[in-house]
Amino acid sequence: MTRSYMDTTPTSWDETTDVVVVGTGAAGLTAAVRAADAGARVLVLEKTGVVGGSTSVSAGIVWVPLNSHQAEFDISDTREEALAYIRRLSGRVADPELLELCVDRGAEMLEYIETHTPLKMTTMAKYPDYYAAYDIPGKKYGGRSCEPLPFPVGELLPDWAARIQTKVAVRGQVARNMLAEDIGQRERTPEELERRNREDVRTKGSAIVAGLLRGVLDRGVEVRMQTRAEQLLGEDGVVRGIRVTAADGTTSTIETRRGVVLASGGFEWNRELVSAFIGFELYPISPQHATGDGQIMGMEAGALLGNMHSFWGSGAMMDPTDLTLGVPLPTFDDARAAGGTIIVNSHGDRFVNEAQPYHDFAHAFGEFDATTIDFPNEIAWMVFDEGVRSRKQILSFKPGDPIPDWVVTGETIAELGEKLGIDADHLTETVAEFNKYAADGVDPRFDRPRGMTGSKIRPVDRAPYYAVRIYPGTLGTNGGLRTDVNGQVRRARGGVIEGLYAAGNAAASPLGWGYPGGGTTLWTGMTMAYVAGEQVAHSRAPVGVA
Repeated sequence: MTRSYMDTTPTSWDETTDVVVVGTGAAGLTAAVRAADAGARVLVLEKTGVVGGSTSVSAGIVWVPLNSHQAEFDISDTREEALAYIRRLSGRVADPELLELCVDRGAEMLEYIETHTPLKMTTMAKYPDYYAAYDIPGKKYGGRSCEPLPFPVGELLPDWAARIQTKVAVRGQVARNMLAEDIGQRERTPEELERRNREDVRTKGSAIVAGLLRGVLDRGVEVRMQTRAEQLLGEDGVVRGIRVTAADGTTSTIETRRGVVLASGGFEWNRELVSAFIGFELYPISPQHATGDGQIMGMEAGALLGNMHSFWGSGAMMDPTDLTLGVPLPTFDDARAAGGTIIVNSHGDRFVNEAQPYHDFAHAFGEFDATTIDFPNEIAWMVFDEGVRSRKQILSFKPGDPIPDWVVTGETIAELGEKLGIDADHLTETVAEFNKYAADGVDPRFDRPRGMTGSKIRPVDRAPYYAVRIYPGTLGTNGGLRTDVNGQVRRARGGVIEGLYAAGNAAASPLGWGYPGGGTTLWTGMTMAYVAGEQVAHSRAPVGVA
């Protein structure tokens, strides 16, 4: 007999359903749609007062190789190309079976969602894979990253409008713009923007959540808000239900005839779990409710964990004057790869290609130096010159604004170094070495001209000089419960946990640490949720349950 923390089954249940889905991000709502269509009675739980999780504040991009929209732009793509590209990026920690599953069923998932819900997508024909500038087989210069068409929340979800977030995590992106409009790949008139504001038409992650939510509600699925999943219930290693707590503190038990799907997000806001598994402090730009509920419940039930050392990385900055939620919160970094900037650590050394994909950039902060026996990149600064300051907005610091107290300034690089507590001579040498080559548009140390599309390189040589602290940010952790090709959670002692499924950031990423393009996290999360929803609905009811 397999014993675990969940080995308790109530003598009676407060209510019964077929499937409980925990979480209302893209993964949870996709699982709910698929399970309901397969004939299951589904209940969706959301512990907060808003739906959408990290999806709702994202750019809403879903990276899907072989998607049907590629044909509209005469973009060719093959299974072999997609797998070659992903395998090169994901390394040995990726799950080869799940990697192939995501490639083989991702396009199917997207087509199903578009056919069976009001959510409609289009591909970004000129939005390249994140490593398109590198010599990697299978890369594409556009067509794999898809985004939602504007969704009419005011018309189709008026009663839910206030509970679907519209905030975006990247400064400079307009909440009612499509990403393609933000970056100049699609036109949008001022009149259209005014219409979207007036009629409450959503874009980006908010549109994905709204379209999927409308699909869930159309199926008669209850979405129960402010209800926190607390503990999996069952016996003999079989999940038979879940204990939940409502906003008023009332606890109840829900019996599940078919199973539970955990799609509750990552653990980036749980400092204890971050310390235990990541090993250095992260600065999340996701909603604050991603505290690892699914990972904890899974561990208590004896689940096998995977990829817990990894996260979806990004550079992050904090504006101390932005107290929208009462405290300064991290936001996506500004101007990191602009010409006239470099990133240095507390020793005054460059330690990273400033233009490399944001996922990789954040991981460089945790590197250990065995020579100096420290973590030299724990504190880092974005150093920039007057040329950047005069043309780029850095957080709330706009061109022409008075210099705020939280921006460090110096008439020379040496003066800037002294104010930062960095050896002035060494920082001066670092900048001089960079400038020597940047004048010719090259960077022999980190090959900076190669990186994200739109990155630039030029000397940092226009006084005065400035510095802003930059942090290892995260869009969400991507480690969690290991699953099989059915989305079923694997047991630490072998086999699977009957009645338990996981998807999204609550599950271990099928790609390991890989992040091949914009929308990778939604692609793997929604695809695995699609599979899990299908499988849980068709699973055999646990023994002894009618």
